[in-house]
Order: sequence, then structure tokens, then C-alpha cells
Amino acid sequence: MSQIAIKKNDTGEIRMAPYSFSSDVDMDIQLYTFLEGNYSCDCNRAVFFAETRNEEIEHAVNLPCSQGKYSCLYALLETGEKISIDKVYG
Repeated sequence: MSQIAIKKNDTGEIRMAPYSFSSDVDMDIQLYTFLEGNYSCDCNRAVFFAETRNEEIEHAVNLPCSQGKYSCLYALLETGEKISIDKVYG
């Protein structure tokens, strides 16, 4: 399974969250969801971040929509390819 590097910006901590990319959909379209779609919002990124350690996601679920508290740095595909997300596209 592929992974997304999620950074909690106030602490600098980076975690690798599992994510399943589809081979049937253009990668730019899939990355768009992390840039402008649902996964561009801190509330969703906080859930990804918490789930990497099986932490309670209650605080993440109740986090108001915002941007800037979490960053998606890159996608690490099953092939080993690394694709920058926020730094290149955002």
C-alpha cells in the first residue's frame, strides 16, 4: 500500500499514513484531493495523522475546518516513487 507523509506543523512531527491510490485514475486527479479536495482540510489530515498510531481521533473529528495545521509533504507509492504534494502543488 502507498503512504502519505503528513506533518503536524506546530511540532514538526511527520508520520506516514497508509493510502490506497487507484491505478485506474490519473495521479494528478488523485493528488488534487489533497490539494483542493476533502483531504486539503486540517480536519481530515488530523484524522490521517492520528490513525497512524491508532490514537483517539475524537479531537481530530472535532477539529474545525482550516488549513495550515497539517501538511501533506509527499506520496510514497508502492513502486518506491516519491511524489511531492504540498511543496510542489500547494
